[in-house]
Amino acid sequence: MTILETPAFRIGKHEWRAVVRARCDGSRKLTYEWRPLRCVYTGQIDAWRDYHEWPGYDLNDGSFGGMPRTVAKLYNQHAAAIKAAIDGDHNQPSLF
Repeated sequence: MTILETPAFRIGKHEWRAVVRARCDGSRKLTYEWRPLRCVYTGQIDAWRDYHEWPGYDLNDGSFGGMPRTVAKLYNQHAAAIKAAIDGDHNQPSLF
């Protein structure tokens, strides 16, 4: 179950978002999703993809895991809301 989705954040030719989801055991997990920017000519918007599908993804690549370093800016912009969602705070800050 999705608890929180941040607004899309543009990084180069892609959009990224942070997502907090509830696990089966009741804990919560932060993950990231990405998609190409919408097609200028058709307006088509691709489905969100898991960060594991990012072409440069590498679990062994330090703190960024092969994801764009700018993803840290996305996190920092919404850190309070993300932390509140992970901690289960029902009075979490608004993203908008």
